[in-house]
Amino acid sequence: MNFNSEHFQNRPHSDEFDPFYSGYVAKVDGNQILGILESQISKIRISLSNLTEETAQEVHAPYRWTIKQVLGHLIDGEKVFGYRLHRFASGDQTVLSGFDQGPYVDQLDYQKPLVGDLLKELDFSRQSNLMFLKRLPPDYEMRTGIASGCQFSVRALAFILAGHVTHHFDIVQDRLAGSG
Repeated sequence: MNFNSEHFQNRPHSDEFDPFYSGYVAKVDGNQILGILESQISKIRISLSNLTEETAQEVHAPYRWTIKQVLGHLIDGEKVFGYRLHRFASGDQTVLSGFDQGPYVDQLDYQKPLVGDLLKELDFSRQSNLMFLKRLPPDYEMRTGIASGCQFSVRALAFILAGHVTHHFDIVQDRLAGSG
């Protein structure tokens, strides 16, 4: 899907998101966020192409999640942040609660699905968010809403989506490099 080149040409300012997410935004290289979002999941798929199901179910100290659980967390994050994007872009000013990742990973069994199926779900969630972002008029990127007690712009949430995946996937790559 082609997108209007006027979309999302600038990085979000620090007042467009909760300072907690500044590390995620900083992980995003460049300003072309839609292109980054578009290519990110396929890069993960390629990087994990030789990952065995056994390795994906191991916990690598000092971490407490398996790689499958990390993929599940990325799926959850994609859906939660995507929901926020949708709400805020639509002009819905209902204040949204925070996102406690623990119960999601603890209660949703990410060990049983195959890695390939988790990657498909992550890709489908990302594609849904991308299709939504690409059809928004350019000025919608600055629409805002409140989540976790802070104001977020749609633009900032797009960067947070990418930075969140980069953050966790950098850790996964380090774990795999350390496990031989």
